[in-house]
Amino acid sequence: MTTTPRPFSTVGFLERNRRIGTTLTLLLLVGLGLALGAALGLVLSETVGWMLDAVASAE
Repeated sequence: MTTTPRPFSTVGFLERNRRIGTTLTLLLLVGLGLALGAALGLVLSETVGWMLDAVASAE
């Protein structure tokens, strides 16, 4: 009678520890939101500054 080794578990670390996976996902989403918000704020700030300069130079 031969015995075969057990197959490796296909369940990863984050699947076994769902709270850690959820926390990391939320942190990633919050970080992405902050980065996108900051980038959009900078673009809008530069655009408004450029438009104000254009209006001031037109007068």
